[in-house]
Amino acid sequence: MTEPRKPRVPRKPVAPDINPDIVTASRTHIPTPDDITAIVEDITPTKRPVGRPTDYDPAFCAMVIQYGKEGMSRATIASKLDCSRETLRNWEAAHPEFLGAMTRAKDEELSWWEERGRSDLGNKNFNAGLWSKSMAGRFPGEAYRPSLQVVGKNDGPVQLDVSNLPDDQLDRIETALATLATLTGGDAPGGEGGEGPAGGGG
Repeated sequence: MTEPRKPRVPRKPVAPDINPDIVTASRTHIPTPDDITAIVEDITPTKRPVGRPTDYDPAFCAMVIQYGKEGMSRATIASKLDCSRETLRNWEAAHPEFLGAMTRAKDEELSWWEERGRSDLGNKNFNAGLWSKSMAGRFPGEAYRPSLQVVGKNDGPVQLDVSNLPDDQLDRIETALATLATLTGGDAPGGEGGEGPAGGGG
C-alpha cells in the first residue's frame, strides 16, 4: 500500500540584506518614494570602477628626463612610473610638456649609451658587438644600423656575365635595373648609348 504523499511546505523567500531600520520604518507608515529609493540603493551592489583612472603628475616630466640620463628605455621608464607604454602615449597626447620631457629623455638615453661605448673602448672586456647591436635596436633612427653595400672587384661596379641567359631572363633583368634606376635616380644600364645588361652588342 502506497503511503500518502506529504504536503509540500513552501519555501520561505530569502530576504536580501536590507537595512533593518528602513524595513521597520516601512512597516509603520506608507513608504514614500524616498523610502523606496533608499531600499533599492541598500540592496543594489556597489559597482566597482572599471579601469585605472589617470594619475598623471606634472612631476613625471623631471623624473623621465632623469631616467633617460640613466640610460633607461621607454619600457623601463613605464615600469618606473608603474604604468604601461600605452599610458605613456596617452599622457604624451594629452600633456605637451610630458611629450617634450619624453623626447628629451630619449636624447639623454642616447647620450648615456654613446658615453658608455666611448669610455669603454679601451677596455679589453668590452663587448663591442653587443653594444653595437643594442645601439641599433634602441635607436633605429640613428646611424647605428649596419648598411649593406654590394661592390665588384676593386670596389668597382658588379659585373654580371649574362651572355648565356635566355631572352626572357634578360628582359627581367633589364626591367629590374630600370626600376632600381627609377628609385635611386640613376641611369639604367643598357639605356641611351648602352648595349644591354651583358655589355655586348647584339
